[in-house]
Amino acid sequence: MANFISKPVWIVFLVLTTRLLGSEQFGVFVYLIAVSNIIAAFFEMGLDLQIMRSISPQKDRAGHFAGISIILRSLGVLGIIVVAGILYVFDYQYQEEYTLPLYVMGILQGIFLYILSHLRALFRSLELLKFEAISLAVEKNLIAVLGLIILFTSADLYAFLTFYNAGSFVAVVVTLFMAIKLTKVRLNKIPTRAEAASILKPAFPFAIMNIIQVTYTRLGTVMLERLTGNQSWVGLYNAGSRFAGAFIVFPDTIMAAVYPVFCRVYDQRDKMWDLIQLSSRILLALAVPIGTTIFIAHYEFTSLVFGDGYIEASAAIGVFGLMLIANSQVFIVGSVVSATGNQMSVNKLFAVIFVISVSAYIYFIPQYGYMAAAWITLWDQIALFLINFWVTRKFYNIGTYVLNIARTLVFPIAAWFYYQSGFPIENHILTLLVLGCWNLAGVFVMGLVKRDDLQQILKLRSKTVH
Repeated sequence: MANFISKPVWIVFLVLTTRLLGSEQFGVFVYLIAVSNIIAAFFEMGLDLQIMRSISPQKDRAGHFAGISIILRSLGVLGIIVVAGILYVFDYQYQEEYTLPLYVMGILQGIFLYILSHLRALFRSLELLKFEAISLAVEKNLIAVLGLIILFTSADLYAFLTFYNAGSFVAVVVTLFMAIKLTKVRLNKIPTRAEAASILKPAFPFAIMNIIQVTYTRLGTVMLERLTGNQSWVGLYNAGSRFAGAFIVFPDTIMAAVYPVFCRVYDQRDKMWDLIQLSSRILLALAVPIGTTIFIAHYEFTSLVFGDGYIEASAAIGVFGLMLIANSQVFIVGSVVSATGNQMSVNKLFAVIFVISVSAYIYFIPQYGYMAAAWITLWDQIALFLINFWVTRKFYNIGTYVLNIARTLVFPIAAWFYYQSGFPIENHILTLLVLGCWNLAGVFVMGLVKRDDLQQILKLRSKTVH
């Protein structure tokens, strides 16, 4: 229950953070987080997914695998600190734009997320999602409470990051305690080279995939800042990006229940397709009404949610409504790829798409600023979906899958044409409500959602929360 409460609390917190910090301070905040996340990705080593694949079929050895992976993760923290320090010392542009204390606070946040993601992967590998939910609730609610106290008091970025990190630190301590108790891991033994290799070698494809995906996700923020130096533009761009990112909790929650089952039945195509279709339909039913409403009524949404300080970026923020839909499906096809061991095939295609994206950022951002960054980011997510889908296409009934997506878009397309022809309602709240209800009604009228869909997901979760 605490975890479900924390999700809307976190979305409200992100919105208030955006408004109260203002676009320039918010831009500095998200840029530092992006840099720390990218550095951390190079030291993730593929451990999060590999530990789930190692422990899930042999839970009695959870302590053994957890002991190796936690030590390796600790060494990764040292690597992050070294690289972040080198980056700050030798890149004078950082020294001019960001004070050392502020930079350190940004890197610390990346380190805390780096630790938490792995500890939560241990819970998933044991299929004990209740403890992951507790960890998330502690982190999100503490950060929200502490962060909002500072924001309403002074709106100072350094103080905000200090309290933000304080909440994350408490979450790390609580999560580590639960992980040690559940896995019965002993951390007083340094793993041998052979033990480390037993996890790192099969994890290598996941490591490459994680580097590309994290860099892909943060690339727009970094490229916009490095190419323009305009921190306010970074804030405007990330108003939409972070809002769309907040909704990742929904596909993440559903796939946390489905992924362990994928790992067990990946050699049974019919069962895989049933799970894929179920997950896809539910996530489309959540993402499409919200995402298309944001895209259609982007002016009203931006004005109401982020305020007049962000209204100039309303069209870019609307693009992220569409990205919310793409994200929901990327989670599914990405899970199928990792569960079926097709990472290396995907990674080769990732490399090509990555080069295209970087080239597009370099060419278009100087001309079109954050608007270009928004559209290229959407392209990134669609490309991610397509290459993951293509590599694992044998697990899909392609006709049915495409039809499900098409059915969800019938009502939103009609709403877009009506809105463009002259929408008669001037009240922003009422506009969003009418469009949202219309798009949601389309999910049911077009038969996308079935009565027992949610019950099936809840049954999967009930098997993994005890």
